[in-house]
Parts: sequence; C-alpha cells; structure tokens
Amino acid sequence: MNKTALIIGDSPLIKKVEYELPYILNKYFSLGINRIIQMYPTSKHIFLDVGMINITNKYQNIPVITVPQYDPLIITKERELINTFCNPVDLIYDCLQDIKIINQYGELAWCGFTHDYAISYLIHQGYKNIVLIGTADFTLGTHYINKNVVFHRSDRLQKHSIQFINYLHQAHYATFYTINENSPLNINYITVEDLMNQTLDKADN
Repeated sequence: MNKTALIIGDSPLIKKVEYELPYILNKYFSLGINRIIQMYPTSKHIFLDVGMINITNKYQNIPVITVPQYDPLIITKERELINTFCNPVDLIYDCLQDIKIINQYGELAWCGFTHDYAISYLIHQGYKNIVLIGTADFTLGTHYINKNVVFHRSDRLQKHSIQFINYLHQAHYATFYTINENSPLNINYITVEDLMNQTLDKADN
C-alpha cells in the first residue's frame, strides 16, 4: 500500500499548485474536502456540511465519507460512514485527551475543522505520511473555488486544531507535511517538486 496520502482543501494557497495538482493527484491517494471536488477529482471526498450533499451527488464515481448524523441523507451504498466520539458542534474535549482516546479505543478524534476529521480518517486507515495541500492554512479570506464566500475561522477551534496536528506529528501517529511556507503548524514543509518526484514513498522503502 502507498503510505502517503494528500488532503486537498479549498484554501487560496491551492492556486500555488493548481497546474501541478492534477499530476500529483495521479500519483497519490487523495482525500478532498469542502468544494474542491468541483474542480479536482480526488480519490475520495469528505464533507461535514449538509449543503455539500447536493454537490457530492453529482460525482457518484468518487467515494464519499461523511459523519453518521447525516446517515438518513446518504443513500448510496458505496458511501462510507465514520463514527466519531466528538460532536463537532459541542466541542468539550481537550485536544490531548482526544488523542488518548484514539489509543485506548481505536476510535477517531477530531477538533472541529473538516481537515481534522480527514486526518483522523487517514490515520485510522494506516497512512504514515499526510500532506496538507490548501488545508489547515487557517487563512482569513476567500476560498480558492468559492471566491465570494469569506472564511471566518474560529480562534478556539484553530488553537485546538494546531495542537491536534502538532501532537499527532510529534507522537508519530503520522508524519505531516504542508506546502504552506508560512504555516503555523510545527510540521515539515515540502515542495511541489518533492511530491512530483515521490520522495516521501522512496524514503519509506
């Protein structure tokens, strides 16, 4: 199995790799989040918002992952439901406590953003290298695709998410990389050229 997976988000930083992205997607397993599915067909797609259902229904060839509270709205057999112990609306767990629950029960944890949920899914699936492309950027401003929609991050969720990703990286649940040179995360920076040359998988062999 390929040990590297990409998480493709809708941050404006996607524009930095928009020409190389189709090539990269052909080489790695990829998990698309939010509306990136409208421009780039990823290996799988993940969503949390009910409003995304109508969009993902147009891409029946791409397996979709969703949370169980939307189960009545998901009728396609190929779609995958993931159970979590943390309610996205009522976040009451401390980030590090969530991580311990992964160890004890083998369940998934996340801290409020869609990319946190995607990260938990990939770790649960056994991926060892996780590359963040246009996600976990915590960018204030418009999306790459939805340029008319302004993203207002939650400072509380951002703090939890940064702790969550940094802890997973430091505790070796996976090795994390980002294409964002100015990332607030304490993880590895990687260039598009590295991804195109598949250096991550070569290092694992």
